[in-house]
Parts: sequence; structure tokens; C-alpha cells
Amino acid sequence: MDELTEFLTYSQMEMIQLSRGSFQSEFLATQIGDLYFTRISANQSVQAIGPKQQGYLTFSLVWAAS
Repeated sequence: MDELTEFLTYSQMEMIQLSRGSFQSEFLATQIGDLYFTRISANQSVQAIGPKQQGYLTFSLVWAAS
């Protein structure tokens, strides 16, 4: 959780848990040349909010939701 909090603070993002229950997550970040990849998985519904990063194209994929 420390790494996720550090990344969210750095990128000026805020993550809000939308469903009840204990929260567990995994976070992976890697850089290949000028490309940055992040993967966040969680056992609860969440919403991530943050400013648009200038000079970056950002997209999200939802693999599964309940």
C-alpha cells in the first residue's frame, strides 16, 4: 500500500473506495523508453481522480467488475 500511496501522491491522483469491506490491492509500475505502464488491481470498487497530465495519453481498461 505504501508504493500505491506514493504513486498517487506523485501523480496528484486521489483514489476513493466505492464499496464496503476491507481493501486489498496490487500495484505495478514500469517504464519502457518513453512509455509508462501502471496496473492497479483491487478487491473493492474504486474511483481514481486526478488532473490530466500534459503531454501524456492516458487510458484505462476494466478487466472485471462485480
